[in-house]
Amino acid sequence: MSIIRIMKYPGSKVAIVPDIVSEFRRSGMQRFVDVFGGSGLVSLNIGAREVVYNEIDKDLVSLYRIIKSRPDDLYRLLLLSLPDQFAKEFPDNFRNLGKIPADMAHGKGESAGLKGERIRKLRYALSRRDDDGLAIDRELAGAYRTLFRSITSFGGRGDTYATGKEKGAFSFFLRVVSDFGNISSSVRNWKIERRDFREIFRIYDSPLTFFYLDPPYPGKDWYGYNFSPQDFKELAGILGSIHGKYFLSLNNSDDYITSMFGEPRRTKSFINQNAGKHPEGNLYRDFAYFSNVA
Repeated sequence: MSIIRIMKYPGSKVAIVPDIVSEFRRSGMQRFVDVFGGSGLVSLNIGAREVVYNEIDKDLVSLYRIIKSRPDDLYRLLLLSLPDQFAKEFPDNFRNLGKIPADMAHGKGESAGLKGERIRKLRYALSRRDDDGLAIDRELAGAYRTLFRSITSFGGRGDTYATGKEKGAFSFFLRVVSDFGNISSSVRNWKIERRDFREIFRIYDSPLTFFYLDPPYPGKDWYGYNFSPQDFKELAGILGSIHGKYFLSLNNSDDYITSMFGEPRRTKSFINQNAGKHPEGNLYRDFAYFSNVA
């Protein structure tokens, strides 16, 4: 399965996307609700007719609203961020995109004159005309900043730079530009929400709804909004009473999960891509799957 990605994100579920897609298809449900949408990875790849992306982080929600309403403007900024010898490989309109290698680091370096012109155009593109001249287009600039920070920082967290051990930020950036047509096509059909998970269940629960749940990892400070033990307790109670179907994935190493959610439907191990970067890192990551799909 070819995975569409737009950003790096802590706890990203790249390895288990095929399992989520399989469980959704097996459920026979029509509406897919990504309760803790995060990077949008699952929503981008689920292939559902109706997708609800929900995320409490306002920066991520703003990014996807820009992709939905102003994809041409954001694509133009991405092109302007590339050195000239790379930008010319892409069409001006993302709807004409063809696939290119994601590691096409070739060509001569950009001259100082071309770099200066590119930066000038980028600054202009981040502005908008009003009665007083030029002003910052804050909505577009914020979406661009969120995406650029995720791609170029270590682990997508935005507070550290990429290192030599991390997958190349530039190659990832090229891949996002190359995939922008697919990204835009997917997001165009989303309903984008910014609500507490309890409210999402109240609004969308029905016999035709499938909920995917990837709540914030306990004990981690990776997110702007973290989960408390009380949140997990309330989530477990909700899942025991909904009319729709659900699929919940959690780290199998978290001791509390069976007391909250019972025994998992199954567990699955994947190679931990980050194990070599930390002396205490485990070679495998173990996920626990919980579901009410028969």
